[in-house]
Amino acid sequence: MDENVRRVLMSSEKRDWETPAELFDPIDALFQFEMDVCARKDNTKCKVFISPEEDAFVTPWVHEDFKGIHVGAMAWMNPEYGKPEHPCKEPHEKCTKQICKKRGFHITEYIPGIGDWIERARNQSEENGTTVVCLLPARTDTIWFQTVWNHAKLLCFLRGRFKFVGADSGATFPNVIAVFAPEELTDDKYEGMTSLGNVIDPRDGQILIYGGK
Repeated sequence: MDENVRRVLMSSEKRDWETPAELFDPIDALFQFEMDVCARKDNTKCKVFISPEEDAFVTPWVHEDFKGIHVGAMAWMNPEYGKPEHPCKEPHEKCTKQICKKRGFHITEYIPGIGDWIERARNQSEENGTTVVCLLPARTDTIWFQTVWNHAKLLCFLRGRFKFVGADSGATFPNVIAVFAPEELTDDKYEGMTSLGNVIDPRDGQILIYGGK
C-alpha cells in the first residue's frame, strides 16, 4: 500500500465513523458477528477485524470453522461513506485536487468509495458464503444503492437519527441496514430488526413490511 494512501486511511480526518453501541448491540444479538471487515483497532466492533493495512479488498471475508476450514463469516460492515478518490496526475504539479492542497500530499493509488464497498460485500456473500450486515446512508438516488436494492435480502430503514461515536451531533442523513446473505434469512432476523425501523425484503418486487410504526 502506498504510504500516502495509508496516511489517508488512518487519518483522524474522518472518512468513517464508529458505530454507537446502542445501534450495534441489538443487531449483534441477532446476527452474532464474527468479523468487522472495515475497521481500525480504535473503532472495531469485533475482536477479529480487517484493518486498512490488511486491505479488505484483498483479504477474504472468511474465518476458520472447528475443522480448520475457511468458511464465510458473519460480518459487520460500516464502510467509509465518501466517494472514491483516483490517483493524482503525474507530475504532481499538475494535480488540481483541492483535498491535496489541504492535506499537503498526493496519492498514487485508488482509494475505494462506498460503491466499491457495496460491490465487495456482494462479492464476498456470493463467492465465499459470507453474510454481510451493512450500515449505510439511505441514498436511494445513487447508482450503488441500486445494487443494494437488487441484491440485499433484508433492508431496515432506521427510525430517527443516531449519533456516531465521536460526532458532535446526530447524523445529517437517514440510514439503512442492508444484509447480503448467501442463504435465506430466518424470520427472527426480519422480525428482530423491527425495533430499529421498517424492515422489507426487496427481492423479486416483493415488499414485506414487518414494522410500520
